[in-house]
Amino acid sequence: MSDGCGELFVEVLIQFVIRVLLACILHFIDGQIIARRELIIRWGRKAQNTLRVPRCLRIFADTDPGMLDGDIRVMTVMALGTGASINIGLLALFLVKPADKLRNWLCFGLLAIYPVCMILVEWFALVLSRCRLERRPTPKVIRASGTRLRGLLSTANTVRNPAHSFPMELTD
Repeated sequence: MSDGCGELFVEVLIQFVIRVLLACILHFIDGQIIARRELIIRWGRKAQNTLRVPRCLRIFADTDPGMLDGDIRVMTVMALGTGASINIGLLALFLVKPADKLRNWLCFGLLAIYPVCMILVEWFALVLSRCRLERRPTPKVIRASGTRLRGLLSTANTVRNPAHSFPMELTD
């Protein structure tokens, strides 16, 4: 019975450490990145226009707010995770014998495959977020259509997405 208690204590301790670390990261993101949101969006729009990115691949909407705070938070956490995997891959690369470096798939996966896949997933999520943001009705459009703002934006008739029911949500 003591083994089960010890395992439970270790699991609770690990969950506590992960949640405290995640809370510290989110506090840092809110204080340092979300506070500079307008600057980030302005630079992002300028980069998109300079690079002539096709409209379907743009991640910053042309209309304000450009990107929601929750999307910035989630993508920053995902980018930090991707950066951590690159650092772990580099550490594994230096710990492997020189003859086995090219044959070690763990190093190759952490250094190349995982970051590329995560960047593509993050980009796709940001493009979908931009599309969702551009489809959202603005008060000006609602007034022009003659509908009431309160009835249109009411959440009483919406169905809750089960994907948003996880205990560790990173969005608002």
